[in-house]
Amino acid sequence: MKKKYNIITEKFLFYIPPLMFMLYTNVHYMFAIKSNSRFISMIIDSFNSLYMKGSYIYIVISLILAIYILINGNIKHKLIMLATVIGCFFAYDNLLFSEITTSEFLTSLLFVSSYLMGIFYTLALLIYLKDKRIEDIRKKIITSAKIIVIYVVVIFVLAILSNTSQYSYASAEQGLTAWFRSTNGLGHALVFLLPLIILFYVKDKKHKYLFYIIVISILDLMIGTKACYYGLLSTLFITTLYLSIDFLINKQYHYFKLLSLVIVLGTIIFTSNNLYVTENIKKSIKHNTNEQGQINIINFVISDRDNNVAIIKPYYEESDTFTKVFGLGLYYPKYDFIYVELDLFDLLYSRGVYGLILYVTFFGAIIINIFIKVISNIKKSFDIEVILMLLTLGYIGVASIFVGHVLFNLMPLTIAIMVMLYYPFIINKRIEK
Repeated sequence: MKKKYNIITEKFLFYIPPLMFMLYTNVHYMFAIKSNSRFISMIIDSFNSLYMKGSYIYIVISLILAIYILINGNIKHKLIMLATVIGCFFAYDNLLFSEITTSEFLTSLLFVSSYLMGIFYTLALLIYLKDKRIEDIRKKIITSAKIIVIYVVVIFVLAILSNTSQYSYASAEQGLTAWFRSTNGLGHALVFLLPLIILFYVKDKKHKYLFYIIVISILDLMIGTKACYYGLLSTLFITTLYLSIDFLINKQYHYFKLLSLVIVLGTIIFTSNNLYVTENIKKSIKHNTNEQGQINIINFVISDRDNNVAIIKPYYEESDTFTKVFGLGLYYPKYDFIYVELDLFDLLYSRGVYGLILYVTFFGAIIINIFIKVISNIKKSFDIEVILMLLTLGYIGVASIFVGHVLFNLMPLTIAIMVMLYYPFIINKRIEK
């Protein structure tokens, strides 16, 4: 019975990230009514209904993962799981006994269950990867990544054809985010995925992954956020630079792959002047440049998100000790606030000191452990895998500090975890050999 449960759970692990994309797919009413198609309306209604059930689905998945951790995890895994449950219970406590509407209840439950599942998923994946061979997981990771990209493409096509796509920037009516709830979440998920897809492309003898690279590039440009644009350019530039150096020094010939990535990169740069994202960057630079011509780099990066921090900060400071420790009871339904949109501050105010420390300690320990192992063995294994791994960790680190809706939302969080754990697993196995 135990073995059968483990097999079923482990088969399901790599399909959780694509499921998260489905649970975050919904359409705001003002966009949904644009369609006259009964078929499209039926699909939209189905996605919105599924989104409303997302909180309960997260709880069920968390329970499945919890049992898996209890069966296979060590004492440390179980203690982390217990600490997460305690933190989530008290974070929800402030709201649990107050008068709330159904939508407020579901919103609060969503953020509690997403935090719960984010850590449980990571624990379960760590346990699963511990004694597995690369050959056993490579195919599953590739399949999961492909499903995500194809799914996003299908949703974008349906949204564009039915004129129901949401704007990335509603005030300017620019950029497209199809039917996905979080523009930053979707964009960063693609930013995190691209190095993984490119790694498969460089290492594989065939050229089938070029299709997914082109698709992600087009999606990034359509979304039109600065993060998508910078992530796309930096990943392609660093990969082409590596292949060029490898060609000149080690005489490793990657003619087609190098040429194809150069063409993709060149096309993006050539068309940049006609894209909204470059106009957005120019406006942001102008807005953050003073009379002496000096640019406020920090404000350019965070895009005035500190204004939301200033609004919510007094409410947190005036709260009692219990609230400071466990957060404002997931303040979104209780107060007339929007997101802070700086993930670490959002964690502090919504889940308090306890939740922030738990999150930063848990995921920070994983990142630091990976970084130390890479640095200590960099002479033995300095190749494209290491470079793309460090690049991915850089994206994750910057996103968690300066951007909102990214690691805070579960959809891209699971992608980040999958990529983050896959790379060091390769390195560790190579070192063992």
